[in-house]
Amino acid sequence: PLILGPTLPLSIVQPVADQHQAPVTVIKAPLLSKNKHYNYDEENNMISKEIILQLSSGMKIVNKPNAIKSSSFKKINENIINNALKIRPLCRFQQFILKDNPNNIPIILDVAHNKPAIIELIKLINIYYKNYDIELIAGFSKGKNIIECFQPLIDQINIKKIYSIYAMNHPRAIHADELYHTFNQYY
Repeated sequence: PLILGPTLPLSIVQPVADQHQAPVTVIKAPLLSKNKHYNYDEENNMISKEIILQLSSGMKIVNKPNAIKSSSFKKINENIINNALKIRPLCRFQQFILKDNPNNIPIILDVAHNKPAIIELIKLINIYYKNYDIELIAGFSKGKNIIECFQPLIDQINIKKIYSIYAMNHPRAIHADELYHTFNQYY
């Protein structure tokens, strides 16, 4: 079975699903109340929940070598699923205020790693921190288009300062000096 989010074009996936006789479920974007704002985390939870429900429902899985047998999953109580989905992964719009922070300036950690994720991050910043001057600390992996990822941030939020960092012992990390030169060249 395929469980898809609302942004994946069904026209690309459906022919492959048909070829493999795989059922397709498309999760709709969450409907929101008047005062609640959409964020990608809610969508991810909806997708995760649907996957768990389908796996635990004893559904029929096409019999192929190395396929997961439906009997290897037990029915999971929906309350347990809902409680598990409340657990947030680190650095996904993780908000906190440091204890020794006299001005109570909020800190947000997010691992937006491509342009669509950065667009979603911008939406949340504009919802919760629109009137703040933003100091941004950024690190990137090699192979990422830094300008494509950064341009929406520059265009759509009030960035006061940019700091560049890198994971010293990670072979895919772009060195902070390279980020600094890129930022200075374009911004």
